[in-house]
Amino acid sequence: MRQTGFQQAFNVGELGPDAWSRSDLAQASKGCILGFNMLGRVVGPTGRRQGTWFCGTPRHADLPGRLIPFRRSQGDALLLEFGEGYGRVRTVNGDLVLNGGVAVDFGTPWSAAQVGGLRVRQIGDAVFFTHRDGTRPYTLVRNSNVSWTLTPTEFLDGPWRGENSDDGKVLTFDGSTLTSNFDLFQPGHVGGLFRLRANDGNPGVLSWEPGEENVPAGARRASNGQVYFRAGTTDDCGNTPPVHVDGTVSDGKVEWTHLTDGAAVIRIGGYVGPREVAAFALHGVPDGLETGTRYWSEAAYSDVRGWPSAPAVTREERLAMAAPPSEPDAIDFTRTAGFRPTGLDFKPGLGTGRVVDDDGVRRFVGDERNRIVWLAGSTFLLAGTTDGEFLISGATVDDPISPAGCVARPIGEFGSADVMPVLAHGGVLFVAAGGETLRHVGVAPDQSLSQSDKSVVAGHIGQRGLAELTWLKQPWNFVWVRLTDGGQASFTFHAEQNVEGWNRHGIGARGLPTPDEPLAGGMTLESSCVVPGVNGRPRLFMLVRREKAGVTQRLILRMADPEDKLFLDAAEAYVGGAVNAVGGLDHLAGEAVTMMAATEASASAAPGRGWGEYRDRAVSGGGSAALPEDTTATRIYAGLPFRSRWEGLPPEMAGPGSGAGRKVRYTHAAIVLEAAVAYAGTVGAEGDSQTDRLLSREPGDVAGPVSRRQTWRPALLGGAGYERRFFLETDHGWDMVIHSIRAVGDVD
Repeated sequence: MRQTGFQQAFNVGELGPDAWSRSDLAQASKGCILGFNMLGRVVGPTGRRQGTWFCGTPRHADLPGRLIPFRRSQGDALLLEFGEGYGRVRTVNGDLVLNGGVAVDFGTPWSAAQVGGLRVRQIGDAVFFTHRDGTRPYTLVRNSNVSWTLTPTEFLDGPWRGENSDDGKVLTFDGSTLTSNFDLFQPGHVGGLFRLRANDGNPGVLSWEPGEENVPAGARRASNGQVYFRAGTTDDCGNTPPVHVDGTVSDGKVEWTHLTDGAAVIRIGGYVGPREVAAFALHGVPDGLETGTRYWSEAAYSDVRGWPSAPAVTREERLAMAAPPSEPDAIDFTRTAGFRPTGLDFKPGLGTGRVVDDDGVRRFVGDERNRIVWLAGSTFLLAGTTDGEFLISGATVDDPISPAGCVARPIGEFGSADVMPVLAHGGVLFVAAGGETLRHVGVAPDQSLSQSDKSVVAGHIGQRGLAELTWLKQPWNFVWVRLTDGGQASFTFHAEQNVEGWNRHGIGARGLPTPDEPLAGGMTLESSCVVPGVNGRPRLFMLVRREKAGVTQRLILRMADPEDKLFLDAAEAYVGGAVNAVGGLDHLAGEAVTMMAATEASASAAPGRGWGEYRDRAVSGGGSAALPEDTTATRIYAGLPFRSRWEGLPPEMAGPGSGAGRKVRYTHAAIVLEAAVAYAGTVGAEGDSQTDRLLSREPGDVAGPVSRRQTWRPALLGGAGYERRFFLETDHGWDMVIHSIRAVGDVD
């Protein structure tokens, strides 16, 4: 029986094997079995992913590295390259920033093995680095594009662990030495902080009173929770109470010098033994510490307790850090506006007991000491732990965070893998515990909660492990995913249009992915990031690795902008006078490349009319490749070809379920396709049928075929078979965009 099937949308991408026969699923009408090196477009078609430009090589080809964006504003962005003990600066085009002809770089404390664990938060010209292993955080400051400073992050006051509750454990401070009556100190405490308050039984301090007469010289008075002493010669108080926290200020008559707020912050300068360390006070010291106090607190962060392992985040003018190894469920907020590149202030209040809403805040997330993996600020502050997701706010969801009110409300129980999330379409995309599932969580301004599994129909991709997420907003609208095996995938996502679709990719891949060769011969992705490019459009950068002639090669690549019309990988471009050969291809020496060349005077700026394609051009040992003899061009792209292939699901010719258990012999098809060269056919259990070559060439196309939208009607010569399906593919240097397919066949 002759039947006809249609497919007019392709943006759902690949469906896993468990969904191939689920024609009742909404995704089935827009999905496929394979969309290799294809990207679903929000409106409906699917097309080839853009090619990649070669930007250079990292400093160390034999060691892994990391790419990190520096985004100050739309017109002020850079790319940072990190590796074994170094950082380098690149432009939004991927070129090295030079100073006097020398690449701008700076030293770092991280090995090549550690850079993958860096957690990053940029605020203005400062980048705050934490590490998933809980090592010491650092702050990178841009002084100018050619001057950068990386220093350990300075903690000025806190955050603090809970105050000692054992009356028998006493600390004593004499101005230069901090001692304990029990074994407390370790060498890792050097550089760390302790907070001491006056012990019980110390003489009280009179309150400052306006107009007080005959104030003795050196007298102490308390005002606004602070303690001051009389510094001047006048002995009668004025009418303006002292409220300053440093230096000397007059109350209108008497000059008052700030002494202490009731607590001393002590920094450890050197280790003597488990009961004694050299130390100094960062500001005023209350009376009585030389005789000992049981009111003391240890800093929450140190080489002993560990440092924050989650990425920092800003919320309500506070910087939040979280998850030191000793307290993995703790989150700490600085005082309001208490963060800057020179230091972080987590002061919890005054030692005299006064606490205000602007003071630092400490909160434990959840009840089971599960590690906080990530913090993300969308409409509300969200936290992902190894066992669940939480919304962190004030006493109510609408209240600000303060010492009097900070609540972690559970909103999910999926848990998170050690993968940093991305913000997309008003919510957070994160990898759930186990590393195989991508989930979306969002809380709308009306406090309505939405959560969903975004990888349920593409389990064949998720089961390879989701290791890194990079979000490219409009016009791309997809997440670039590094898989655990170094492969690449994309997730097209547009919440407003209900578009969700997965595809696999392979940089420089000429084969197709199989269980034994999932990368299809392509390059291994080690790191990726997005930097705003021209007009704020996101640019995807990748650090990839491959083995070439037994030698490890690492390349930094940038995904081409759509207007480049580049469909080659690791490519270089030439623009200038007419030439027959181009250089600069040292990274491709000894390989065969495809060259796209503008050979006509009226050729378009990017591949199109007036351009020709020249395949299998050899690259010399010196890194040059030539067009055929007597052929010259003013614009040339040269790079590695890659294969793109779309394989549809077995079409349901007469509606959902109509093809189950039935053989189909396709007779012909009508394909609305934008391409220059493509191949069409059917595939079944025995492999591909004889393919039909689709060539878009008109009489005026002197240089070669031109990519254009038109309808092809290929003959389909494959035999009858169960679950036989349609495919389109190309490895040429042109795009291939599938708009619709109308297949006709005989069904038994």
